[in-house]
Order: sequence, then C-alpha cells, then structure tokens
Amino acid sequence: EGALVRNSVLRYEVRIDPGAEVVDCVIMDDVHVKRGAKLRRVIVDRYNTIEENERIGYDAAADARRYTVSPGGVVVVPRAQSGGVPFSPVFAPRAADPTQPALLQKTAKELAQ
Repeated sequence: EGALVRNSVLRYEVRIDPGAEVVDCVIMDDVHVKRGAKLRRVIVDRYNTIEENERIGYDAAADARRYTVSPGGVVVVPRAQSGGVPFSPVFAPRAADPTQPALLQKTAKELAQ
C-alpha cells in the first residue's frame, strides 16, 4: 500500500511511509511521516517525526492542545516538536536559512485565508 500525497508541498529529505496520508500540507525539511499517519491542512516545520497512526488536522480541539491552530483551521507543528531528531545523521541540520521563518509565517497566513 502506497502513501497518499495530495495538494501539498514537500521540502528536502521528507520521508512519507506507505499508508500515510498528507493532504493540503506544507512539510519542511527533514520530516518523517510514519505509516498510517494522516495530516490535513498542516504545516510541519523542520526535524519532526509524525508517529505511526497519528492524526493531525482532523480534531481541532485536540490539535489546539498540542499545537498552534490558525483561525482558518491550519495546524502548525513547530520545529522538532513531534519527536524529531534534529541532530541524528539521518536528519542533519542544514545551514540556517534567514528567510525560512518569514516564509513559514507567510505560508500559514495564506493557508488560513
């Protein structure tokens, strides 16, 4: 069984395991979405691991307890907040990109509209 990725932007070194679903999302560098995870209208910042069978973007109240949720319903998972391993050899950090925070904020704002 393959993964489903629809209407989404995936950056460098993103791994989507079989059975995972990513719909209407922006996934930044070095993110691993494990088997059976489902993401809808989510921005995932760098160095995160979305665990098996995790659901983000399907229950606004549950998402708001863990993450920032925009008024338009977009969930933002901040950098290394979901079990990511930012200094492992697989997820080696790149040089700092001074434009990334502005880009992430702009993307969240645009998706929320």
